[in-house]
Amino acid sequence: MFEQIYSIEWLSKKPRYTFLLGLVYSLLGIVTALLLFPENPSLASIAFTTIAIVPSLSRLLQQEENEERKFKKFSIRKVFTSHHDMFQIYIFLFFGILLTYSFFSIMLPDLAKQHLFSSQLGIYQTFLGGATDFQQNFGMLIKNNLIVLIVFFALSFIYGAGSVFLITWNASVWGAIFGHIAHQAAATQGIHPFISFFTLFIGVFPHTFLEALGYFGASIAGGIISTATLREQILSKRFRIIVIDGLFLFGLSCLIILIGAFVESFVI
Repeated sequence: MFEQIYSIEWLSKKPRYTFLLGLVYSLLGIVTALLLFPENPSLASIAFTTIAIVPSLSRLLQQEENEERKFKKFSIRKVFTSHHDMFQIYIFLFFGILLTYSFFSIMLPDLAKQHLFSSQLGIYQTFLGGATDFQQNFGMLIKNNLIVLIVFFALSFIYGAGSVFLITWNASVWGAIFGHIAHQAAATQGIHPFISFFTLFIGVFPHTFLEALGYFGASIAGGIISTATLREQILSKRFRIIVIDGLFLFGLSCLIILIGAFVESFVI
């Protein structure tokens, strides 16, 4: 219903407004999950948020493939220019969801930890027991993030906008964890939790942004190849151009993930 309020063309021209969509859809997802699945809302909120987002992103991916069809030959420059708006849409949407989960995690810390975001914060407890050596941590990050990247690509290829669930899940995990850490730090240091969150967010933003950017690239690549497979004649020139474009974008996403893991392990 909500996607009928705005047009895809308007969203493409003003991608920054997807930040508001991320805020609204994730808020509705959390509230709906609490009302319908009060016993286990943590995963249900992801599902409801995803359901709200998928129609819009599916139409955006179709529009993206329509732009690809105009290309007469593969061009690296066109890869960047043609997908620029789509990347912005994913980025703004992602951080809208992340901030919603952070807000609830800060404002309702006990409810978030014990019930509302129990699945998300369970990831944090697992991470605390993980590798502490920097080189070991770097290798673990590379392995895990590349596996996630491949899953993003595969889900987008198979289901079109299917990777939206993973995007929402990652945003919710990072948001809940950042909010949880910020609240704990604020209580220890005697400062306002939102100041603590802002300080934390500035510190983790570089690698968070790079990892998210890599995942978005894989999602877009899988989505446009999936759409081309359904709409184009297999092995036609136009189909080959779109596939090459998508694979180049996927390779670039792998490189971004490697850089993000390096920044997380050795720089920050």
